[in-house]
Amino acid sequence: MHMSYFLNLVQVKKALMEQRYTRACNELGALIYYEPFFQGRIYYNVLRLLEESLPELGSGVRGLSVNAENLKEDRGETKV
Repeated sequence: MHMSYFLNLVQVKKALMEQRYTRACNELGALIYYEPFFQGRIYYNVLRLLEESLPELGSGVRGLSVNAENLKEDRGETKV
């Protein structure tokens, strides 16, 4: 169905509101597995949901990237 992913989004939103982050991740995993996640209708709705539900991330969700250098700096390691 065209809107079948919506049920997963509702469950993610509910879990985030209840601060049940493991459950939210589980629902996101199910959404990614069972639905064509990278279609715009799904992808951008998930991003919007995360931005609204996790305001401390702000718009940083869209530009989220992790690389080895950032991880080393976060752990206090220096470059060799």
